Amino acid sequence: MGTSVQDNLKNLMLSDEKISEGELSRKTGIPQSTIHRILTGQIKESKPSTLKPLAGYFGLTLAQLQGEEPIPVQRQTEVFQKAQHKNNDRQHYLGTPARLIPLISWEDAANWKKICKSYQHNSNNGWVATNKNVGPYAFGLHVQGNSMTSTHGPSFEDGCELVIDPERKPQHHDYVVVKQSDKSSTILRQLSIEGGEYVLFPLNPRYPVTPLKDPKDICGVVCQLLANF
Repeated sequence: MGTSVQDNLKNLMLSDEKISEGELSRKTGIPQSTIHRILTGQIKESKPSTLKPLAGYFGLTLAQLQGEEPIPVQRQTEVFQKAQHKNNDRQHYLGTPARLIPLISWEDAANWKKICKSYQHNSNNGWVATNKNVGPYAFGLHVQGNSMTSTHGPSFEDGCELVIDPERKPQHHDYVVVKQSDKSSTILRQLSIEGGEYVLFPLNPRYPVTPLKDPKDICGVVCQLLANF
């Protein structure tokens, strides 16, 4: 398992248009061999004089790069928007560049729309890489339990990762993350909208179908399911 510096640097380089070791070396003055040794875990404790230029390039403090302080989610948003702007002409045939979004808890998802702009993500909680065209405050979740498993069609297995966009308008048959009745946590369900009525369906028939009284309890729409094999 890599150090916080190793993991953070890998994630930052991936989000910044997949910048290469050589290019990062040219822009920071840090030898490429040193950057390579950090990324491969050969250097366990780097000197502050080595890390400060790297942190500065990505707009972070030394403590944030070292994992002693969380990296602001807004930092990831700025990097993504910068990459979109630079690649605007070539996205038509290369597709949307990969972006890292924070992997959060189901409890945090319940209040995400309120806390997303000031949220400080701890890199130890993980990130999700997506090439979907989602909003700046998209987030990731680990699927828990078997309420959304199915023997036919889409199936959300325990441990899979979801990419959620809190700004996308929910549509009929969308998969959504919605607050539970106590408002302190969230669940995953398929949304049905008919005649102005909102109903939440599990894919596993062992779980109950429930009405959704307040559409504002929807915290986001599932845009991508990532499974490990």
